[in-house]
Amino acid sequence: QPLLDAVLKLLPSPLDVPPVEAQTEAGDLGAVLDRAQGVSLRRTGGLGARSTFAIHGLSEKRVRLFIDGLPADAMGLSQDPASLPVQLIEAVEIYKGVVPIRFGGDALGGALNLVTRRDWPEDHLDLSVQAGAFGTLRSSAVGRLMLAPDAGLFLDLEVFQDQTDNDYPVQVLIPDAQGRPREETVRRFHDAYAARGLTATVGATGRRWADRLALTVFGNRADKDLQHSVTMSVPYGDITQREARVGARVHYRRAPRPGSPWGAEVLASHAQLEQGWADVSQNQWSWRGEVVRARPFPGERGRGERLEGTGHVTAGRLGLSWAPQPAHRLEVSATPQLSAVDRRFVPVAANRKVREEAFSLLKVVSGVSWRAEAWGGRLANDLFGKHYHARPEGPPPATGEAPAVRRHAYGGGDALRFTLVDHLHLKAAYEWAVRLPDPRELFGDGVLLEATPGLKDERSHNLNLGLELTRMRTPLGALEGSAHLFQRWTRDLIILVPTLDTARYQNVADVDTRGVEAGVRWTVAQALTLSANGTWLRAVNESDNGQFGRFRGDRMPNQPYLFGALGAAVHQPLPALGLDRVRLYWHGRYVHEYFLFWESQGRRDTKLKVPTQLTHDLGLTLTAARGRLLATAEVQNLTDEDAFDFFGAQRPGRAFYFKQTAAF
Repeated sequence: QPLLDAVLKLLPSPLDVPPVEAQTEAGDLGAVLDRAQGVSLRRTGGLGARSTFAIHGLSEKRVRLFIDGLPADAMGLSQDPASLPVQLIEAVEIYKGVVPIRFGGDALGGALNLVTRRDWPEDHLDLSVQAGAFGTLRSSAVGRLMLAPDAGLFLDLEVFQDQTDNDYPVQVLIPDAQGRPREETVRRFHDAYAARGLTATVGATGRRWADRLALTVFGNRADKDLQHSVTMSVPYGDITQREARVGARVHYRRAPRPGSPWGAEVLASHAQLEQGWADVSQNQWSWRGEVVRARPFPGERGRGERLEGTGHVTAGRLGLSWAPQPAHRLEVSATPQLSAVDRRFVPVAANRKVREEAFSLLKVVSGVSWRAEAWGGRLANDLFGKHYHARPEGPPPATGEAPAVRRHAYGGGDALRFTLVDHLHLKAAYEWAVRLPDPRELFGDGVLLEATPGLKDERSHNLNLGLELTRMRTPLGALEGSAHLFQRWTRDLIILVPTLDTARYQNVADVDTRGVEAGVRWTVAQALTLSANGTWLRAVNESDNGQFGRFRGDRMPNQPYLFGALGAAVHQPLPALGLDRVRLYWHGRYVHEYFLFWESQGRRDTKLKVPTQLTHDLGLTLTAARGRLLATAEVQNLTDEDAFDFFGAQRPGRAFYFKQTAAF
């Protein structure tokens, strides 16, 4: 295992759902992440809905997503990552506040790296089918064919399809005959989602000249109906969004080995993007799924136009390593990425002009790290530095401001692990992290979003300190756990600030975040597993001027600050019934209430808030044929809790699913 992973990687860890177990359950990748320690995942609805995930309070663009080490948008990902089938994922790596140089990302709060399934030593095929509530049908196939086993030649295939109606019941306000709003339970009627994808890889592994050399081609598409406005106040019935990507990538890797201290990794990827939506209907819909009247102008959201968008993302990584001794390694890495987008907004009305926008961003993140071990591996340290370069290009601002220019920034840090006694490790890490503004923040959209070419980089001092207990066997079973303190001093946070008719991004917020996370897992005789983790954080606004200056000292609004997960599983073989194992499992998730707006603004007893929630999932998995056949029945949101991650956007209630998996 690379030393860097031993120092920095916080997941997969014994405290989180093991990938093998997660693949047998009915939840998607979002369900797995939502139970991870220190991670908060929020969704606007059911399968396929937009999601955001936060690590220690920093979210959205400040947390980067990677797939096999490359940015997700360069890897052909069209659907929301939380909706990915877990069958396609081998492991999830979560980096909290400190991100390795090999990813080459300008992450401010951390990163998630999804490791796809690969490197089977022989022919293999996994098939999975899942069906259940709200018209949901999901299927996937992952397999490998060894073309020439002696030469290490292989062909990998991944195929998946998802579809759902998402017609779950929600509570909404509907005017009665006198025009008074009355709460009523209705079913969503325009929230369908469909996604499909294919990935094929041919390559070789285990050769003297390469640990891995592979060429991959991919393509996928996602279509999503839009059911309502942000807070479910206005229903829509005719808007559908689409996005598709096709592309290819090549990957070469050779690690240092005895007698040959040099290693190299080369990865290049290119993806073409096509996206669009149409908001041209004159229908005005009710929550009962009926057209109640015709609008005087087209556009359910008031736009009356079509989006036709194309673009491409080209990314690569070049890494060189030198390991003169097993306990020392020097690495240098450069990760360039070029993103370009062209969009045409075509209005329905003949008296309006077609609006076009085009922008691009060349970003190069380079780094160098020195890794060292001492005292027989009890002490491991990683010292690293980073350089950030960005060259944005876009339309000149109409305000007369100076155009966006090239920018450079530097960062760096250190990560340390010290083994105190067997199984007990002290971990400490620090990074001066930087996030560069993206094209939309710099150039706006030409209509409602103004350009702000003078934006500063977001910067943060990220500090982690913790203890980790690896799997320790005791007379009462195996015990593992961890506890971490974290601190984030974030400056020049970029926030969208509305004006009278438009909005623009500004560097307006300084935020100090401190918190603690802890978790424990206890396994008894391979028959019972109990787990629990929790996170508390306090993110405080420290801005002393500008729009948010009067809220100095307030907790940041619309952000979970106290949440946790519980789990229990009982597993037992039943050979009398021809079953290798029966596993009964339960997951609980708690999120404490939080305010939508600033806590010092208005009366606390009348403030809008996302309420406290406790949800439960319960499932049963049967395993037969030496682990090759599995069947799972699962009920999600067992108590039918009214679940909200965002104010006014209700998530599904109680839902039943059945999943079958076969391995050949």
